[in-house]
Amino acid sequence: MARGRFASLVQLMDESHEEGKMLVSHPLFSRLGLADAAIATVCTRGTLVLTTDLNLQLALQQRGADALNFNHVRPLAWTQQDKAPPSWRPWDNEVMDNVTFETQDLRVRIEDKVARIDQRKLNGELWKEIDQSTLPIPEQWFSSPIRTSPLKVALLAFERENPGNMTLRIALKS
Repeated sequence: MARGRFASLVQLMDESHEEGKMLVSHPLFSRLGLADAAIATVCTRGTLVLTTDLNLQLALQQRGADALNFNHVRPLAWTQQDKAPPSWRPWDNEVMDNVTFETQDLRVRIEDKVARIDQRKLNGELWKEIDQSTLPIPEQWFSSPIRTSPLKVALLAFERENPGNMTLRIALKS
C-alpha cells in the first residue's frame, strides 16, 4: 500500500540530475564525496535538505543552505517528555555544573565552567571531543544567527529534540 502511494508520487515528480563530470569539481566533492556534492548542488535551488549525516548538514549550513538533521527532529514525535529514553532526559538533573546534555550524535558536557562538545556517528562509534568553550557564554552569542560553531549546533539540536527545555541554554549562561 505505501509503495503504491510512493509510486504515484514519483509519477508526479520532476527529476533532474547533474553529470558526474560537473559534480567532481564541486568544493564538497573532495571532502564528502559524489553523493553529497550532488545534494549540495540540488540544495542551491532552494531545497531543504533532510539528512542524518552531520558532516553534510554542517557543510550545507556553512554555505547558507537550509539543512536539517533528522536525528535532531526525531524526538518531536514523542508526545510526552517522559517517553524519551533516560539518556535523553538531562532536565531531570537539578545541578547545572558537571552535567551532560545529549542528542544522538552530539553531546555537551559542562565540567568546571567549560562546555565540551563531543560528536559521534550513529553506528556506535565512541564519543570524540570536537570543541570546547569557557562559560559563561555571552548573551550576544545566543541571539547571533551564525550556526556554524559546534556548540551552537549542539544547543539548537538539543532544543529541537526537547521543545521548551531551556536547561542547556541556562547552563551555558551560568
